[in-house]
Amino acid sequence: LAAPGAKVWNWWDDGYFLAARSGVTPLFDGGSQSPELAYIAAHPLISENPLAARRWIRFFAVHGQGGLAELAQAWGGENKALALLDDLFQSASPAEKLASLPPLARDAGWFFPGDPVYLFLPHRFLSLSHWWAPMGRSVHPDPSRTRIHIDVFNRTGFQYSRNSGTVSVPAPVLKAGYKDFGNVFDTGVTPLTFPRPGNETGPFLVVSPGSPWLYVVDEEALGSLAFRLLAPSGERLPGFHPLRFDPESGGVWEVEH
Repeated sequence: LAAPGAKVWNWWDDGYFLAARSGVTPLFDGGSQSPELAYIAAHPLISENPLAARRWIRFFAVHGQGGLAELAQAWGGENKALALLDDLFQSASPAEKLASLPPLARDAGWFFPGDPVYLFLPHRFLSLSHWWAPMGRSVHPDPSRTRIHIDVFNRTGFQYSRNSGTVSVPAPVLKAGYKDFGNVFDTGVTPLTFPRPGNETGPFLVVSPGSPWLYVVDEEALGSLAFRLLAPSGERLPGFHPLRFDPESGGVWEVEH
């Protein structure tokens, strides 16, 4: 059960479901979506930095777009405020970073609230990567550049020999046009750990212990928070405590302070 006053981070099409079933107000839903809110929701999910993602989620879960409006007024508009906030949350020394930013009548605790915050992600979210990946990069993404970043298949028929490097994929993977792969990751043998060297190009094949899925992932989404939580990648992401996770259906995480 969620703590009293808890906030739930979600993607827009899960908002009505969460409100009806949990009694907790979600981040947004189909009636409250906007380009800005879609960006706010997706930006940490495409991030490869769990700490920055955690700080972003906690700030906006607690303050919502009202927090952005306050920052926009003090910091020269929404776009500049979002960029400065992103820099702050990625900083290893947030106190020093805050001191260098334009003055605001708020203390550090306002930027790093301690309220209980949860993240809800169904597994089907990965199949929507053509939406959330570009939305997480820009408030107004170019629709002509929309493409699949994560493709999900049933892993039945997948075989891989690490010794010989030979791989056999299910027929639907070939039918979708995938033939050459940058690497194969069985996260029960070789967990995905980050940062990666960055000299491999996708798409990559990823399978996980106990999961019925075979993932075809490009280099842009391979390190994303959403993929590493839902695949899973084989490593525990700091600050995201799994309350319930099923690799077939998704999970709920406590986003720690």
